[in-house]
Amino acid sequence: MADIYYINDVDLSTLMTIQRIDATAHAPTILQKDFLVPGRTGTVAVKPWFGPSTIMVGGLVQGATRGIYLDRIARLVSVFVNSGLPFTFKRTLQRASGTSTAVGQARYTGGLDYIEELSNSVSRVMAEFSLLSSFWSDENYTTTQALTTSFSLVVTGDTSSNDIIVTLAGGSSQRLTNSTTGDYVELTGLATTSTSAVLNVGQFTALQSTTNVIDKVTPNPANRTQYWITLQPGTNNFVLTGGGTAVIQYKGKFL
Repeated sequence: MADIYYINDVDLSTLMTIQRIDATAHAPTILQKDFLVPGRTGTVAVKPWFGPSTIMVGGLVQGATRGIYLDRIARLVSVFVNSGLPFTFKRTLQRASGTSTAVGQARYTGGLDYIEELSNSVSRVMAEFSLLSSFWSDENYTTTQALTTSFSLVVTGDTSSNDIIVTLAGGSSQRLTNSTTGDYVELTGLATTSTSAVLNVGQFTALQSTTNVIDKVTPNPANRTQYWITLQPGTNNFVLTGGGTAVIQYKGKFL
């Protein structure tokens, strides 16, 4: 069974016979050395992060009659262009362990200005999209149990993920270290014994109830990326200090 692709839940196989899908990751962009990241003080050394990826979708549009064919062309253009707005691009991946659904935010960037008609009711089309989220990701979060002291997570995916939400509770000045990557994030001088704190790594937010506690967040200045903590594909070994528990929600990332 081939991968299945959707734009805003419209199955592309209902619009065309897909013959090729190519994806190319753009060269990483670079953070300027004086770019300030929330939760850090001073300047941040120049570090790369991934820019958008380009996805090419090509295939045949056909109909039993000229009228049906033209209706399908019109429908395909409407779905692909989406009024110029970003949309949810989704694919069902076939993996050795079964199927998994991956999603990303994308936008149509061109290609439909030229449609090659092969006959009265068949044409070849090629469209280009920009995957704004750089990578595909799991459709839903995986949520761990409340974890203490030391533990391991096995993360699916092809590349590192920063789509992580960490809830720390029951401790003081808690530090969560991913020993696999060397990343850590600490809530310096903050007690979570009565109220937990929630760190959204991808969004650079830290809240204790409704109170902004971003000033308490201390990441490892030697972290490999600008994010407080990341997950690598495969096994990630963690250590939690400062007592209490950590609950981690995350999405794996796919090329």
